[in-house]
Amino acid sequence: HARAQQTRNAWRNRHHSKTQRQISIITGLNAAELSQLQQGQSPGQYWELPDSANDDNLNANGLLAAARMLAPLHLGAKQKQQLLAELRQQPANPQALQQLDALATALSHAPAPTGKPHEQGYQLAQLLRQHYRVSDSAPFPITQVIEQLKLPMCSTSFDCPQLQAIAIWGHRGPAILLNADKDANTGASHVRRILLAHELCHLLFDRQHAQPAADVLGANTTSTHTEQRAKAFAAELLLPRDSAAQAYAQHPTLRDTITSLSKTFDVSPKVAKTQILNSGMVNTDDEDDIRAQLRQDRFPG
Repeated sequence: HARAQQTRNAWRNRHHSKTQRQISIITGLNAAELSQLQQGQSPGQYWELPDSANDDNLNANGLLAAARMLAPLHLGAKQKQQLLAELRQQPANPQALQQLDALATALSHAPAPTGKPHEQGYQLAQLLRQHYRVSDSAPFPITQVIEQLKLPMCSTSFDCPQLQAIAIWGHRGPAILLNADKDANTGASHVRRILLAHELCHLLFDRQHAQPAADVLGANTTSTHTEQRAKAFAAELLLPRDSAAQAYAQHPTLRDTITSLSKTFDVSPKVAKTQILNSGMVNTDDEDDIRAQLRQDRFPG
């Protein structure tokens, strides 16, 4: 009987239908968009999910998390496919995961950060500086630390200039991918340093309670608590506010202060301005000047 056959087929395909629906919910992509991405592959094959995937499998899947983050960018199917293909090339990296876990455990012995997200970011950055015994007057060796943690830092073309960097963990990675596209402006040392610091915050402190991928979207960095904390963490790690305040007091002009801090700590003028402002030691005229300049700055680095 036709209806009996339909019922039997629906029962046989129940796991496929459920998985497809869950993927649509997680990624924010509708059935047509998923079909474009998967190009005839089953959901399990394309998203690297086991048969009858449960919530743990779905929640730990970095590809699904990355697809969800890409959804607001309104990219074409080919761009999304390329980005997901780059992430798919990242192997599981248990050695780096062990290193991250060991460092996170060592840092967890300190009191938990409190306050607003940006205040938590400041506290975590100071904690990491203390762990590596880097004084506030010295630049933080972010590249060397990431190399010690065995974290891959891959430069690859995203074909998506508004996405500057992405970190992945879960069933793949952990790893940090930097956009090598010319328009993404990640070639300068100070830009790479702030992006690496931002992603390191996610990898150290967000793996237990955030999606297994995190991104930096040019000037449009998302404003969730996790992103606010990572943004503050990166700035404070590379240029502590106390050092910014001392330099501001020592130099005759705001321009001299920004130039000196940018050179000493290998940060962009934007980061220098931000940390001078956040130090709370700026006079009213300079504060207005900095705020006006920051509104015109285009890139996060």
